[in-house]
Amino acid sequence: LNGLSCLALEDVVSPRQQIICSRSFGQLVHRHEDLQAAVATFAARAAEKLRMQHSVAQLVYVGIRTNPFREQDAQYRQTIAVPLVQPTCDSLVIGAAAARALARIYRPGFAYKKAAVMLGQISDQGVQQPLSKRLRHRDGDVGQKVFAGTLQHAIHVRQRRKHVPPVPVYAR
Repeated sequence: LNGLSCLALEDVVSPRQQIICSRSFGQLVHRHEDLQAAVATFAARAAEKLRMQHSVAQLVYVGIRTNPFREQDAQYRQTIAVPLVQPTCDSLVIGAAAARALARIYRPGFAYKKAAVMLGQISDQGVQQPLSKRLRHRDGDVGQKVFAGTLQHAIHVRQRRKHVPPVPVYAR
């Protein structure tokens, strides 16, 4: 090649080493169920990004925090990492790990401002088949709609058992 590059640096896009989905809430969140719904949504989005780059993750991190600028409020900030049994890009597995992580770090009595889900130890997909391919319909991919509906149904069934009001759906 006589020292001439065949590819410009912009043409080569390497896969992400970490995938993060986080948001600050418009209003302070006090209930575990509301945080749980947000974290489930973030986990599903992160898994979708993971599948888009044909990768799998070995770790799921979940973090929550209060608003550090509201000095009158009690402050709390915690992050936890949950290792997965095997690397995956399956939304259900990642969502379940995120829910377990949130249950371990959530503390009642705080006004939460932000939640985050991060996927780590990312590698090439290999042979593991993601949820989106297992649920593929011949007329198009329905995996995302099925997952979202299943997740919301599971949350509502669980809440009916506890006799609590339904969780608000966080719009995408």
